[in-house]
Amino acid sequence: EVLRGAAGHTVGAGDPGGTINQVRKRPTSEFAGSVGLTMGRWNSRRLELDLGGPLALNGHLRGRMVAVKQEADSFRDWYTSDKEVFYGILEADLGPRTMVSLGYDYQKPENSGVTWGTIPYWLSNGSLANMPRSFNPAARWSQWNVQQQQAFARVDHRFNDEWKLRVTYTQDEQKSYGSRWFGGAGYFPNPDGTGKSAWYGGGDNYGTATSWDVDLNGRFDLFGRSHSVNVGYHTEEAKNNTPAGVDVYPADFFSVIPDWRNWDGNVPQYVRNYLGYDSSYSIGKQSALYAAANLQLADSLKAVVGARYGDWEKYSWTYSPSTGGYTRSGYAIDNVVTPYASLLYDVSKNFTVYGSYTDIFTPQGYRNFNGDYLDPVNGKHFELGLKGEFFDGALNTNIAIFRSKKDNVAEIDDTGSLPAGSFDPANPPAGYNNAGYRVIPGTEEVAYRATGKGNQMEGYEFEVQGALSRNWNLAGGYTHISMKDKNGLAIQTYLPRNTLRLRTSYRLPGDWSKLALGGGITWQSETWANVNGVPTGQPGVTETRRITQSAFYLLNFSAQYQMSKQLSFNFNINNLLDKTYYSRVGFYSGVMYGTPRDVRLNMRYTF
Repeated sequence: EVLRGAAGHTVGAGDPGGTINQVRKRPTSEFAGSVGLTMGRWNSRRLELDLGGPLALNGHLRGRMVAVKQEADSFRDWYTSDKEVFYGILEADLGPRTMVSLGYDYQKPENSGVTWGTIPYWLSNGSLANMPRSFNPAARWSQWNVQQQQAFARVDHRFNDEWKLRVTYTQDEQKSYGSRWFGGAGYFPNPDGTGKSAWYGGGDNYGTATSWDVDLNGRFDLFGRSHSVNVGYHTEEAKNNTPAGVDVYPADFFSVIPDWRNWDGNVPQYVRNYLGYDSSYSIGKQSALYAAANLQLADSLKAVVGARYGDWEKYSWTYSPSTGGYTRSGYAIDNVVTPYASLLYDVSKNFTVYGSYTDIFTPQGYRNFNGDYLDPVNGKHFELGLKGEFFDGALNTNIAIFRSKKDNVAEIDDTGSLPAGSFDPANPPAGYNNAGYRVIPGTEEVAYRATGKGNQMEGYEFEVQGALSRNWNLAGGYTHISMKDKNGLAIQTYLPRNTLRLRTSYRLPGDWSKLALGGGITWQSETWANVNGVPTGQPGVTETRRITQSAFYLLNFSAQYQMSKQLSFNFNINNLLDKTYYSRVGFYSGVMYGTPRDVRLNMRYTF
């Protein structure tokens, strides 16, 4: 489920980009299943099993389970991933109008050779580094993994054909763990292979969250017309704790890469001894009542209005070695109202014009140097558009212009940060981490600051999606955006201002009807970032330079062959021409390479 624009009236935190709600798979009324096997480049392999259907009581008890095992290497040296997923759900009919669901979801992705993704762009003499796409400055064992378990229970009750009630309880547990070693220090290494050293650290972090959701929706008649309404309540409590620990390094441990030109990723691994108490812990709560109504004001005029009224709070406790106790920081925000309103007018059988407004409200988990949480991101979002529907709904189009204003966006506080090369990352000065940034006193947490008021984004977009004929599908869109701060200066310039995406597929006629061919193109405009302190080749002299990724396009190809009703094959090639490009520029004064040509073959059997 995709909601365009800010979604503060339903989920409590709105942002102009939109919201994606992933709907859980449900049991089927009849037994059904599928097995999928995917093989691809870089030793990529994925096995999926999906089974569901009636279990007992003449189909009134149903179940479904999904299991996934995936392993892959990468175009980056010694980066590997290993993912396990399991999902199970039971549904039981307690009567003709009431259904109970119980479910469990487990995900355990583990990666090795983990990096922050960036590699140097310049050398210390001011020349280009020209490092290959495969370069990985991390240790082979470098990890930062997140294991998640989620259990849920839901009751659905239908009062009649018009009104339905849903009550959901969810419990979520997460564990972040791993030890990191990444050669990120030394933004401008030396041509002889020296000048690059590591940031390292790690440890465990635990989080739990429980939530209740009550949602009532239905239809009613008023003034001779039919309308719909949705009313709900959400409450949530989240806890997080980080055990205190000390890293113990082997005698042959090192943090300076001897020669980055011939780096092999072999570093003696360290261990972390835990001290039996938490270095920090936090508790966050939020609750809200929301309502939205879809009102048919006239035959061709419809209004959608809604609002969310809620409270939000988050507090953290940080251990102080000097006192042996904890200091508290945080804040609460009460009586937050997030409104939403839109009008839709059918100008003809095929076209509907609309306009909408909503507030933006997004609490932040970042803290400043004093340990205080930053105020939430807030702002406003406006949109005006024209929707089109053709071929009885088979093809849909949308043209929209939009404008958003956002305040209090967080960024790393680089006030007083240490320039690269001026300190030893293995032994940074007190109050700094091994990347040279200030940390919040008594913690290892980097300090952030808010950008203030007046960040503005505006633009327009066009989208088309659907079927041009029985065998021909089309999906595409073009987007233009402009992002500036309160002084009119461009911000987030590493994001493209213009993006074009177009994809089509066609099933061949006659004797070739089992074969469908497709392809697509993605184009984006130039991106850039200004980098300070770039060496010029003269001792002690630096300057500001710009990294630029010129406009580029990527081609994709796909083919599907339906061998039988049950068995199908899918073949996909992304980045067909194997273009070399940067997916981001300027991050830690370097660049991130995009994925090279990626080839994948999938076989799926359904039954």
